[in-house]
Amino acid sequence: MNPQNRTPVTILCDEAHLYLPVREDADAVERQALGAFERIAKEGRKYGFSLLVVSQGRPTSVRRS
Repeated sequence: MNPQNRTPVTILCDEAHLYLPVREDADAVERQALGAFERIAKEGRKYGFSLLVVSQGRPTSVRRS
């Protein structure tokens, strides 16, 4: 596909703190979901996809992975 013919797509993930767990607390299925989100975020741009993750979690209550 010619890059000039692509239509950019942004995937909006609102309230992400509800369904994207902290990596240390994730079970096998949740780790797989995290991996999919990470792959889209890292590699999607070359295919015209962007990932926008929005969370209402307070910075003090959200642990970083």
